[in-house]
Formats: sequence, C-alpha cells, structure tokens
Amino acid sequence: MNVTETPGIITQEQFDNGTSQWQQAVSTHNLELLQGCFSGGTDLLQYVSFPIDQITKLVSTIGLYRIKAKFCLLPDAATSLLHFAVVLFAADSNNLRISSYYVNFPYWSSTVPPSLPTAEVPHSLAQVWLDNWKVLTNVEPSMFEVYGSPLEGYTFEAEDFIRPFFGLQAGAQADLHVRFGLHEYYQNTPTGDVEMRTLGLVLQLYSPGQTSEPVFDISMPCPYTC
Repeated sequence: MNVTETPGIITQEQFDNGTSQWQQAVSTHNLELLQGCFSGGTDLLQYVSFPIDQITKLVSTIGLYRIKAKFCLLPDAATSLLHFAVVLFAADSNNLRISSYYVNFPYWSSTVPPSLPTAEVPHSLAQVWLDNWKVLTNVEPSMFEVYGSPLEGYTFEAEDFIRPFFGLQAGAQADLHVRFGLHEYYQNTPTGDVEMRTLGLVLQLYSPGQTSEPVFDISMPCPYTC
C-alpha cells in the first residue's frame, strides 16, 4: 500500500485545523472572517464542486453507510487567506470514518452555477433555497448555527451521492456541485417563535453538454448527527 499526497485529499491535521477554525469563527461571531471566507469577487460563493472521480472513490468505499459533509476554513496556497470549504468522508454503520478526507478541488470558485431546469415541486423548493442565498450580499453568524451551536456540516445517506450516477453516461466528464441554499423557517424558542435562516446544501450533478437531473436532499445537520 502506497501512502501519497493526493490532490483533493487533506490530512487529519488539516481537517482538524480547518474545522476548528470554522467553529471558532462561528462561535465568536467573527463577521469579518465569515464574510471574507464566502466572498468571491463581488458575489458570495455559490457552490463548491467535486470531480466525479473523487465522488466515485468516495462511494466505492467498502462498508459505506453514510457520507458526512463537514465545513472547514482552509488557507489559499497563494495568498494564505482562509476560504470556506466542504470536506466529505464516508462513515460506516457505527458512525466511524472509513475513508480519506475529500476536499472540493479546486476548492475555491466564485462561478455562478447553471440554473436549475424547470421541474416539479421538490426542485422548485430547492430553487427557493438557492435564490435565498443568491440574493445575499452579507452573511450573518446566526446563519451558521443550529440548536445554539456552530453548524459543523450535514450527514447524508449514501444513496444521495450514488443516485446522480444513474443519469451519467459512461466516461462522461462531470462534477458534483454542492450548492449553497438558505433555509428560512420558524422555530420555537423559550421566548417564543423566532424566524430562522440557516445554511443548507443542495447536491446537483453537472456535466457539460449533457442535460442532468439535479438531485436535492434534505440532510440532517451536525449537531446532532455528527
């Protein structure tokens, strides 16, 4: 077995540092850092992407039960500025990590993704979440909190990452876009009902020149599904 440095994979130390910096930024309400890590030119970062080869390796992990998506702040190699990143890894039925840490590669993109095709209600609902995020010019720390704690990421069923392959032609070049949406809802609190806005994730397969059916997911937040 060869142990190598592989593009798109980060070490345990990088993962620990990245997740720690994200949680610290949210818990201390470091608005300047949070705004900066999502800034992509004049617009907020809309999505990150994973080459289909990365996703193929991820879902090929023996013993795969769920896929965890964790939020990190990772330094840019050229500028050392911290940028928001999503790290994926496979977990088994005992909730233990059984794969490498896959980071979106390249992990920084301010490109606006293609619009969703006109579709049925679930797609329309996802478009609402995407549009809520798209019109933002400034973030708020509360968007990255759940249950009074920093939102560390989301837990997906393995099927959510496998289903996109059904619509993909063999050998086609593709990326899995992890797009950002903003969920707006009311939540009961000790002081009454409060309107909440929380960052969510939407999965969409994108292949140039090929009409692909987007895949949406209502995943479970971490906490409590860490």
